[in-house]
Amino acid sequence: MKTFMKIALCVLFISFSCQQEEKMAPKIGTATFSLVEKERINGRAEHTTAPAFIQLTILENNGSKREEIMLNLFPFGASYLSENLELPMGSYELTQFVVFDTSNRAMYATPHAGSELSKYVVDPLPIEFIIGNEETQITPHVLSVEPTDSPQLFGYFSFGFDVVPRVTNLNLEVHYPDTITYDSAYIVFRNPETEIKQKLNLNNSTYVARGVVANIPSGNWNISTSFFSTIRRNYQSLEKSGVVDLDITTAATDLISTANFAFIKDGDDPTSKSIRWTEYYYYQLFLTSASNTPEGFVRLPKDPTNPFIEIRTFRQKWIYAYVDRSFYNSSPDGTSKHYQGGGAFEIYGKYGNTYDKLDVDIIDTTSLAPGILSVSSKLWNLVDCVVLVEGVTTDQELLIYHVWDLRASSGRVGSKSEAANWGKLEMEKRKRLHLH
Repeated sequence: MKTFMKIALCVLFISFSCQQEEKMAPKIGTATFSLVEKERINGRAEHTTAPAFIQLTILENNGSKREEIMLNLFPFGASYLSENLELPMGSYELTQFVVFDTSNRAMYATPHAGSELSKYVVDPLPIEFIIGNEETQITPHVLSVEPTDSPQLFGYFSFGFDVVPRVTNLNLEVHYPDTITYDSAYIVFRNPETEIKQKLNLNNSTYVARGVVANIPSGNWNISTSFFSTIRRNYQSLEKSGVVDLDITTAATDLISTANFAFIKDGDDPTSKSIRWTEYYYYQLFLTSASNTPEGFVRLPKDPTNPFIEIRTFRQKWIYAYVDRSFYNSSPDGTSKHYQGGGAFEIYGKYGNTYDKLDVDIIDTTSLAPGILSVSSKLWNLVDCVVLVEGVTTDQELLIYHVWDLRASSGRVGSKSEAANWGKLEMEKRKRLHLH
């Protein structure tokens, strides 16, 4: 009898304990999250990648916060639905909601109330919701995160990941600047972050160059198109380059240009922009005539009074560069030549891992300007230029000797980078003339 009573008391105790634990343990419910994209002034963005997961932060009714919860997204009809999130029953506030792709880049976000972009959604953050017996689905309104957007526009300190660049493929239809034959043409897209270069396919019968540039991010681009005539290694080529600034949207399909204007085709009424054309002398540089590896190029303006100079090297072996420009008054037959003035500059490399090295690009429009200005009131008809780039060893030297011959009875004087007449003594004499 005593044994039976002990067993009964134990059963009652265990039953009572379980009832108490049930009363103390909170009931659990589930929440899922979907999304509805809203349009901004510039419309919806076309995405090339699919949403992969969401990152959210929720505030519980007791004041505690659960931050950066990550939930996978799955296609659901025309939208996406997250995996289940288990939460104790009660009231909550959603205070962060950002959608990412598989590269951890933000695609969409719900703006906070009071932020600059909150005016485009009906219910900005924070969003209240309740977890009860039934599954709760929360569907925040989201805006596309554009490449130029900062998190602050949405009211966030940061998204936690990089902003995804919205990209598009662009068909190129570029009309020649004139009706002459060109050997090759390239188009270059530049912005503060990147540079994209694409070779164009020429048609010297229709005077139209075509091509496709793939996966170009939307945004504002500085676009330059260069047409080249008679490219020979280490010798001058004529380059005609046109520059224009255009906005490329994610809906863009084509870039079309005439000889004077260019526009982007994206479904809206296109805005044509004027193309600014400039002519250059272009040198593609090789160390020797037998070398198959280009070392870089040099661009000089067709107008000798334009102080522009560009030197680009493809490998970081170069440690020194010298550039000058000299103006002369020369007789028609070349028997007399009087120096009228000019200018020069030199650049030394910066410290690298193993040796000093030049910047990859040297673009200068100011160093030669004072020397050119000094001859503006003088008589001159012949201009020449020396460009010297030196490497870490004696066999690494690129040398250009270029001439602008403006004498009425003379054609242009030929020029090339392997100028045999320019020895060390001649170069030192040239530098003493300009560098005091």
